[in-house]
Amino acid sequence: MNTFMRLFLLLIIGVFYLACSSNNGPSDNVSVIVTDEEGKALPIYGLQLIDVNDSWLDTPYKSILGGEDKPASLLLQNEEPVILRIVAPSYHPKFTFLIPGFDKIDFEVSLKSSEMPEEPSPRALGNFNNFDPRSGVEMTRDSDGVWKALIETDLDTVRYFVTMSPLIAAPGTNGRIVVNDDAGGISAAFLSEIVRKENESTVEIEFDATQYNFGSVESALKFVSENPADITGVAQVYTLMTDEFIRQLFASITHQLRGEEGRYEHDYASFLSQLEKLEESFNHSKVSIAAELTRFRFHREIGLSKDDAISLLDNIEADSPLWMIHYPVLTDVVNLAGLIDYTDLLKSVAEKSSFESLRGEALYNLVRYHYQEGNEEEWHSNFFELVSNYPEHFRTGFAYQNYAPEQPIAEGKTLPYNEFNLLEGEGTINLHEIQESYLLVDFWATWCGPCIDAMPKLHELHEHYKDSDFAIVSISVDEDLERVHSFRNEWEMPWHLGHQKQSSQKIREMGIVGVPHYILLGPDRTVLSNDQAKLRGEDFSEVLDSYLNNN
Repeated sequence: MNTFMRLFLLLIIGVFYLACSSNNGPSDNVSVIVTDEEGKALPIYGLQLIDVNDSWLDTPYKSILGGEDKPASLLLQNEEPVILRIVAPSYHPKFTFLIPGFDKIDFEVSLKSSEMPEEPSPRALGNFNNFDPRSGVEMTRDSDGVWKALIETDLDTVRYFVTMSPLIAAPGTNGRIVVNDDAGGISAAFLSEIVRKENESTVEIEFDATQYNFGSVESALKFVSENPADITGVAQVYTLMTDEFIRQLFASITHQLRGEEGRYEHDYASFLSQLEKLEESFNHSKVSIAAELTRFRFHREIGLSKDDAISLLDNIEADSPLWMIHYPVLTDVVNLAGLIDYTDLLKSVAEKSSFESLRGEALYNLVRYHYQEGNEEEWHSNFFELVSNYPEHFRTGFAYQNYAPEQPIAEGKTLPYNEFNLLEGEGTINLHEIQESYLLVDFWATWCGPCIDAMPKLHELHEHYKDSDFAIVSISVDEDLERVHSFRNEWEMPWHLGHQKQSSQKIREMGIVGVPHYILLGPDRTVLSNDQAKLRGEDFSEVLDSYLNNN
C-alpha cells in the first residue's frame, strides 16, 4: 500500500471516529421553552442556575439563552439538586428545583406578565445612575406613544431597563437585549444595551410598551417529558412555594402603594389546597416531605403544631437533599419540636450533609443548645467551628451577636474593630484618630428603609452638636459601593463616612446583623451604650448631654 492510500485510510478512520464520538458524547438533559398565550415561543428567554447553598433570591451562576426555534438547554451533572430560574423580558420569573435521578427533562413554561398602570410614568435605571431607583431618569412620551429620554454620559456602553412601578420592569426597546448578570430574585433579568456613538455625549433610550405583553398571561410550568414521580412532584411543590412567596410579596407592595390602611393579611387557603392536591396526585414520600418543608416555610403565617414538626423530623434523613428546598426551616422545625430532643439529628446533619449551608445551620443550632444548657466546652467548640468554617453563613452574625463566648459589642469594652474603609477615596477611617471625644457610630445601608427614615434625625443631631465634643460616624454596609455614591449625590451627609460590606469578616464578627445599628463610644473608645431602643429613641439627646455635661 502506497503512502497516499495509507493517509487516505487514516483520514477516513479519523472522520468515522469523530462522528461516533460526537454521537455518543453527552447531550443536554434539561431543556426549556417559554411560550406566549398562543403557545408560540418567545423571541428571547433564559434558563438560569442558582446554587442550592444560596437563596433562590440570589444571583444565578449560569445563564442559558433560548428563543423562538431554539430552546434554552444545557447538560446538568445530575449529582446534586439545583434551583432553576426561568426568565423573559417584562415577565415575572418562575423558579423550580430539581433533585438528582432524572434522565432528561423538557419543560414548557408560560410566565406571568405584569399589568400596566392606568397612568404609567416610566423611569430608566441603568449603569449611568448605578441602577439606583431613587435617581431614575423620567421618560417623556412622544406623539407615537413611545417613551424616550436623553442620557448624558461618558460611558462607552449604556445598559438600562425601564420601570413603571416596584412591580414592573422591562428592557428598553432600542438597543440590544442582554442578560442582567447581577439580577436575582424578582429583579429585571434582561437589559437593553446601547453603544454610545463616538464624539457624542448623549444616548437616547426608548420604551415602546406595545412591544411587550402586559397583563394577559398567567404562569404555568409543564413537564413535557416523562420523569419519576418524586422528581416531577418535588419540582412542582417548589414552584408552588416560590410562586406563593412572590404573590404575597406583590400583594403586600400593592397594598402599600394604594395607601390602604392596616397591615396586609395574606390568604393562604388556595395555596394550601393546591399543595394538598399535589401530595395526593403524586402519592410519593419525597413529595410529601417537600410539601411539609414548604408548609414550614410559611409556618408563622399558617400555624403548625409541635406534632407537625416531630412528624417531619421523623421522616426526613439528615443528609436528604430535600432540606435544600429551604434549609433555614431546620431551625424553625427543631424550635417547634423541641431543640433538646434533636441534638443527635443536628450532629448528624452537621457531619453528614454534603451542603455547607445546611451544615452551618445545624452547627448554629448546636451552638444555641449548648449555650442554653451551659455546656461550655461544647458551646465554645461548636461556636468556633461555625465562625471558622462558615464565616459567610447568614447565621454567623447572629451567633456572634447572641452566643459568642465574649460579646463582640459590650458596654465598657472596646469594639473588635476600630478601623473601616473610607467611603470616599483610598485608605481607612480610624475611630481612635477622630478628635471628638464622643462618637455615635451608625451602621446603615441604602436599601434599608429605617436607615433612610433616620437621616433627618442624624442631620438634626449633627447640626445641634457640631460645635461640641461629639461626632457622627456612618459606616455603610452596602455590598455595592457605587450605590452608596449615588445615594450621596442626593443626600448630604456632612460627617465622617466609612464603608464595610455586610458580608465582610469585620461586620460579621461584630455581630451587626441588622441595620440601622447604633453604638455610642466614649473618649477612650469604649462602648458607652449598645442599647438600640435608647440610641434610636427620642431621649438620645438627654443620654448624650449627660456625658457631654460631665466631661
